Amino acid sequence: TDAKLREKYGVKEEWVKGYDVIPIIEIPGYGDKAAVLMCEKLKIKSQKDKAKLVEAKAEVYKKGFYEGTMIVGSDAVKGKKVFEAKNIARQEMIEEGDALPYFEPESIVMSRSGGECVVTYLDQWFLKYGEEEWRAAVYAHISNPETFNAYTDVTLKCFKENLDWLKEWACSRSFGLGTLLPWDEQFVIESLSDSTIYMAYYTVCHKLQGRAHGSLNGQDGPVPAEKITPAVWDYIFLDDSYPEDCGIEKSLLKELKAEFNYWYPMNLRVSGKDLINNHLTMCLYNHAAIWKDKPELWPRSIYANGHVMVNSMKMAKSLGNFITLDEAVLGHREIELDGQKVIIGWCADATRFACADAGDGLEDSNFSCDTADKAILRLTTELEFIQSVLADSNLRITDESEYDFHDKAFAAKMDYFVSEADAGYAGMRFRDALKNGFYGLQGARDSYRDACSRSGIPMHKTLLLKFIEVQTVVLSPICTHYCEHVWRELLGNKTSVTRASWPTTAAPDRALVLASNFLDDIVSKARLKFMELSGTKPKFVKGKKVEVDPSTITPPNQVCFIISKEFPEWKKIILTKLNELYDSEAKCMPSDVMKQIKVFAVSNPVLKPLMKNAMQVGAFFIKKSEEEQEKAFELQVPYDQEQVLKENAEYVASSIGVASIDVIYQTDAGEAEPGTPVVEFITV
Repeated sequence: TDAKLREKYGVKEEWVKGYDVIPIIEIPGYGDKAAVLMCEKLKIKSQKDKAKLVEAKAEVYKKGFYEGTMIVGSDAVKGKKVFEAKNIARQEMIEEGDALPYFEPESIVMSRSGGECVVTYLDQWFLKYGEEEWRAAVYAHISNPETFNAYTDVTLKCFKENLDWLKEWACSRSFGLGTLLPWDEQFVIESLSDSTIYMAYYTVCHKLQGRAHGSLNGQDGPVPAEKITPAVWDYIFLDDSYPEDCGIEKSLLKELKAEFNYWYPMNLRVSGKDLINNHLTMCLYNHAAIWKDKPELWPRSIYANGHVMVNSMKMAKSLGNFITLDEAVLGHREIELDGQKVIIGWCADATRFACADAGDGLEDSNFSCDTADKAILRLTTELEFIQSVLADSNLRITDESEYDFHDKAFAAKMDYFVSEADAGYAGMRFRDALKNGFYGLQGARDSYRDACSRSGIPMHKTLLLKFIEVQTVVLSPICTHYCEHVWRELLGNKTSVTRASWPTTAAPDRALVLASNFLDDIVSKARLKFMELSGTKPKFVKGKKVEVDPSTITPPNQVCFIISKEFPEWKKIILTKLNELYDSEAKCMPSDVMKQIKVFAVSNPVLKPLMKNAMQVGAFFIKKSEEEQEKAFELQVPYDQEQVLKENAEYVASSIGVASIDVIYQTDAGEAEPGTPVVEFITV
């Protein structure tokens, strides 16, 4: 509507002024004028606001396509979802002469040789992905958790959206390497279309290609390639009748068929997230087509991962941070990353440790060179600890019935972290497996060692031996060589750690684990406060260290823990509401939970005056529920705070540095809450 701009492009005023935006799509959360809403929201003023326009399109386009409903159009279009209405409207316009098909890349496409690609009209063969019956069968397969596992909700959502999007796919090309298209040999099969059930070939390739010098080069195989006809494959894979004229011994083909039936279905396929849109979805489609009547042979799970970064930077040869496996294990090269000098070259286990810690799922993983460096030190330190335990004759030996609180807590924590590591491995979440199977177990051991030291009693030999054995087995999928050394050379086992059974553990005692964490946290909190009061903690004013003479300060000699069994009334109201909103089946909160809490708080006479606090507390416990699920909203802790503190009074006092402790219940509206006592020091 700018006059100078109209003049520049020869646009008359009446062509652009006086028109209202015409609603055509109703989008949940955006109304029927999403463009207007986004321009106002992002404060878009003109077509020059390119970044904001891209952001607006990215936010609205996908949601509008999959969730938007057409509110205009013919009877065949109106009321349908946009993704359903698109092809109907397209066909109507073409048939009425209002449109013609036109194809162009949505952005510049460059070939590997450096040339710009264009769309050209050629004879082409297509696979008709998206055909309704075919698509419905695959959709039902991946939607059933009994038949398919995508490992994350985000990955499953991507597969479902791609099934709705993927239609005709050009499956042939006129040049390049590849298999000739059987019914039209002027074409070769396009590479993504030619690699969707090769997993089936993996089950028999070792029998067909031979194993000359440890490789599968095919030269020493028992069958010439030209004898492997479609009829032979149909016998092996589809259970068709034996092809009498194939020239291959039936006994060999029966052997191949047995191999296939033993190994299939494919339990797991691991690939990059960029292949969900084509190869991985095609893999599902083609398994469903070839084994149409045997869905039990369709893929059981697909794990999609992101790309790899090194020290939070994209891994690329141009940046000099491209690390090969040989280099990671055997190399020694100095590179500069973001102004920092980094030495490349560790060992197999340190590399695997850093890979496990790099991250999982569709997010790009970050390989940290520092993590690999520290892994060597951590494993070496742990090796020294194990050797010291095995040589220590002063460790405590008693019956399990004589375990004290710290013994029981250590045993419970081992059970808990082993269980969590198991869940991490099962879900292909290797960072979680490492977090619990190494860091978690290490933390539990360190806490136990500190408690025993401050209590003046030796650690328990049985528990330490269990810890060493458990950690060795749990860590072995990641640090196999280190664990093999510990398992055989130090623990004296005759067989490999890779053949060891997963540790047998009791059901984790949640109350005891939480009680132990409560004790660790409150002792740490009280110790820091005592150091401040006694002048032993460094003091800083405006960033400068201020020297304090401890001799001028009389330190307190008693600590009082003020505990509470209940939350304040207003917090109980929020927790109760959050518990109602939590979806225990999906293990998550509704997407608009904060909006619902706000509406609830405004309408509640107790919460309305505390609106800001109510929203902050709500957000805190919602975040907490991501790890603890609905247990995050419990109104009481599952252990006796007074009993835990009094049972460990001597340990608590010595850890803090006071002569005695006292525990009292909060009698009025104070700051103490369940699991979070108030710490007060006194001098008597």
